[in-house]
Amino acid sequence: MVRIAILVNSLQQAECWLFIPGDGFMFLLLDCNLSDASGDTFVKALERMMPSDAGFHTVRLAQANGADWKDEVKAGRYTGIVVSGSGACPEDDTPWVQQFALDMREVTAWGVPTFGLCFGHQLLAHAWGGKVEQKVLGYKIRDICDVEVNDWEGATPVFADSSQATLEVLSSHQDQVVQAPEGWSVVASSDRCPIQALRAPELPILSVQWHPEADEGFILDNPHPDWERIDASRLTTLSGSRILREFLGENQA
Repeated sequence: MVRIAILVNSLQQAECWLFIPGDGFMFLLLDCNLSDASGDTFVKALERMMPSDAGFHTVRLAQANGADWKDEVKAGRYTGIVVSGSGACPEDDTPWVQQFALDMREVTAWGVPTFGLCFGHQLLAHAWGGKVEQKVLGYKIRDICDVEVNDWEGATPVFADSSQATLEVLSSHQDQVVQAPEGWSVVASSDRCPIQALRAPELPILSVQWHPEADEGFILDNPHPDWERIDASRLTTLSGSRILREFLGENQA
């Protein structure tokens, strides 16, 4: 059986658990949320999106030994990685963030299929030499918005269709990538965030600024008056969420 693991980072505790529903596969999820509650919400959202025969392993990474999970990845036990959102910023001097960036630069260079979302998108760009900034000081984007597809060809079959020119996505971020790593393609953009999605040139790395995993639990976990204008029941049907579903399906053995 192919193994896909889910790694969950938290600043609170290290925790490992394994769920294997059948003879399917498993993903590695790197959840960088700063609270256990947010981490649990993210894990539940990913569980909902995975194929029925998928399994996952979770680790509260900030308190875990990074060498352990990297050794397992290098041994070929995991075939896909998902890096989550977070309240942290990749440009912070926080030790676990900077170590995580170094670890991800190393791990993704091994050719492991990797998908980053929100903070994960920013972290991967930072790890490979891009630049992340707080674009609008004191203001966080919280909205359903449209992003323009520039070039999904080769990134995912779902959006290789040129007729899919605009995606509807959930945005919830203050930091954003302002300079892509050298050679990386900007595959989706918007007026408020010109680098909405990135693809690495020679490695299977794809990342998006939006939250394709978001469901009603995401809104409940991130309360704010801005969400009052959002119909939370629509989140799982947004066209931008399909990109993560496609990634999860692409790595089947």
